[in-house]
Amino acid sequence: MAERTWGAITNGATFESLATTLVYFEDSNASLFGRRGKDGGQDARSGDGTRVFQAKHHENGSAAAALRDAKQEAAKIAKYRQPDHARHHQWMNVTHWQLVTNAAFNATDKQKWDTEVAPLFAQQGLTADYYWERENLNALLDKHPEIHRSFFENETRVFLSLPEVKERLQINEPFLRRDRLAPFCGRKNETATIREFLASDKSFLVAHGAGGTGKTRLLVEAGDDIASEGAWHVLWANVESMAATGSWFEAVVP
Repeated sequence: MAERTWGAITNGATFESLATTLVYFEDSNASLFGRRGKDGGQDARSGDGTRVFQAKHHENGSAAAALRDAKQEAAKIAKYRQPDHARHHQWMNVTHWQLVTNAAFNATDKQKWDTEVAPLFAQQGLTADYYWERENLNALLDKHPEIHRSFFENETRVFLSLPEVKERLQINEPFLRRDRLAPFCGRKNETATIREFLASDKSFLVAHGAGGTGKTRLLVEAGDDIASEGAWHVLWANVESMAATGSWFEAVVP
């Protein structure tokens, strides 16, 4: 097993990107949603639509916190699965729920999962008999060393998830730096053009305009909406990194 420092994953957005990348490498037909806080309890869904993955990052790697989060998710999902809830359709064909956590489980934690967590999902007709905790993630990262290198060996990652990019937008804003992004308004015509491009057989769409007019924000927001529907896997490419290395294609599932 390769040596890796889990402290290198410092926030939820990066951990979610790691989790969904592993899901995608294991199941290239999986849907990755990646809209933080607005995903209806689904960060990813298996290609057959039956298994939901939910990523939970904990700064101290606490198994107790991971178990508590799983119980809270069970309560939320019970509401989502009500026939009159707006997210009911998301859960209609789901039969399994799987936690992905950076916490390390010991034998006691695994027993608590079986006796305290799994029954909460069973009451809803869902099976929560499997999870990815740190031991499982380490095994998957050994299986997919290209993902290990991207997240744990200080390589400049070529592809970022949109939640990661959105966290950086306000920091990298050259004209008016702020603590949080302002609401995104307008741009309906441009967003429609992007969707028309996806429905076409074209390979490239160029967004151009003067600096500061909102090109980046438009693409991130449109990409976020498109990714949240699960039909497309949307990534943000660091062009400078792609030009500096010939290994960037390893992050693309064959």
